[in-house]
Amino acid sequence: MTRTLSLVTGSTSGIGQALCRQLLQNGHDLVLLNRDMIKTQSQVESLLQRFPDATIDMYQADFADQDAIRAAAQQIGAAHDAIDEAYLVAGALSDRGQVSADGLEMHFAVNCIAPLLLVRLLRSPLRAAEGQVVVAGSAARKMARKLISTETAQSAGQGGMTAYAQSKQAVTVAFSALRDRYAEDDIGLHVVDLAPTKTGMATSPALPLPFRLFRFLFSSPEASARRLMAAARSPAGQQPLPYEAAEVAALMALIDSSTAAPAMVA
Repeated sequence: MTRTLSLVTGSTSGIGQALCRQLLQNGHDLVLLNRDMIKTQSQVESLLQRFPDATIDMYQADFADQDAIRAAAQQIGAAHDAIDEAYLVAGALSDRGQVSADGLEMHFAVNCIAPLLLVRLLRSPLRAAEGQVVVAGSAARKMARKLISTETAQSAGQGGMTAYAQSKQAVTVAFSALRDRYAEDDIGLHVVDLAPTKTGMATSPALPLPFRLFRFLFSSPEASARRLMAAARSPAGQQPLPYEAAEVAALMALIDSSTAAPAMVA
């Protein structure tokens, strides 16, 4: 019997770590894509002790560096003809304004551009398996009062929850706009609005004080991981988004101009 192959980004802690265990318990093989290879190697060794029959491959990419993402995607695509599921969990939340290696606001680069670029580059192996792509979104996206602008996307900004919410709203809107196009290749695109979860991100000083005071009420990583897995087995639904077509088109144009690759919607 052919085993399901699942790609996981951000696998070494929190939701990604819990997700790997649950996928392996369900008989999946894994492709792990992370920035820190030392942590990834340690994770792989630990997982193989518990699941010795699994195949786990690992690759490296800094999600704030588009060239690194392209290089990793090329390696993954060369090694794997088909990818059944992709769980894009890696994310960023910082209380400081920062820019990526490509000169983009860090939250926008990591939380929006990186997953979109990765899916575009891995479209062929996803198409071969009629793959399902699941992005770890956030209920915090609803805090974004407007879609990110070109000026904001190309500056360090102030960081914090405003930038985080805008980036999560941007990836949600973009995946919604691309859903029908990818469905033509039988690829499902899903964004799951996860509730606040007890991860390392939950300790960030960027988190507003009311959230920090009630961290004990946050969901467990295991519960959030189960929600992501459930999404891969559900029809790709259309999320209600309060934006006009022109606003969505402007966002997609910004995403296209933010990467040196050909148009993201191609």
